[in-house]
Amino acid sequence: MWAAGARGYRVRRRLPGRPDLVFPAVRLAIFVHGCFWHRCEVCRLPEPKANAEFWRDKLTQNVNRDAAATLELERTGWKPVVVWEHELRKDLHGVAARVAAQVVRMRGAHG
Repeated sequence: MWAAGARGYRVRRRLPGRPDLVFPAVRLAIFVHGCFWHRCEVCRLPEPKANAEFWRDKLTQNVNRDAAATLELERTGWKPVVVWEHELRKDLHGVAARVAAQVVRMRGAHG
């Protein structure tokens, strides 16, 4: 993120959902979601066949927790952004540039 020009980020685990990075000045919370663990709609990775009920429940809880965290962050004035594992694998520098551009736009909007 630093190399992409996005300065001012922090690792702050006390926000809902425990974002991976936050930009407090513009209230932007970045989540890096693993495609398997957070049930990426693009990758549609299969659930494990062994202990299927456990995994179905576990992964459903993850998705529900993500949704609740997003709502809580939005309710308190934060903008949550999800970056998916497959996006990073495909174009790490492009994703970083996209997030950095969003930070710059938000800083401009906040004055």
